[in-house]
Amino acid sequence: MENFFYDDHFCSGLEDLAVHLDFYSAEDIPEGWSCEVALAVGEPIFQLTANDLQGILCDVYSERMPEESDYVDEQILQAIKASIDFEKLNAAIPTIYYLNSKSTDATITREDMLDVVESMSSE
Repeated sequence: MENFFYDDHFCSGLEDLAVHLDFYSAEDIPEGWSCEVALAVGEPIFQLTANDLQGILCDVYSERMPEESDYVDEQILQAIKASIDFEKLNAAIPTIYYLNSKSTDATITREDMLDVVESMSSE
């Protein structure tokens, strides 16, 4: 299992959870132990369009914009569209893991963790 949250702790795998819970051997894991985790999904922090950027820039520089600025707004939008490759920009935006609201929680059992601590101890 990859990318989940245990309480507020992000885990990229069961090994992360084992370390977080100080499970380093079978003796560390109580009989009958299990826990619920929330699955995570990787998503870009944000995605921009030319219209988004034009709105942001016009807000930031509002004191410099003319009162009737529709024509200027359109010129700025066209300059942005002509100058920026938004596909390339959006592809470069970092991905962060967020709770996946589309799926249910998963259960991790003692048996799952036994396999993990066994593989961790053999490394």
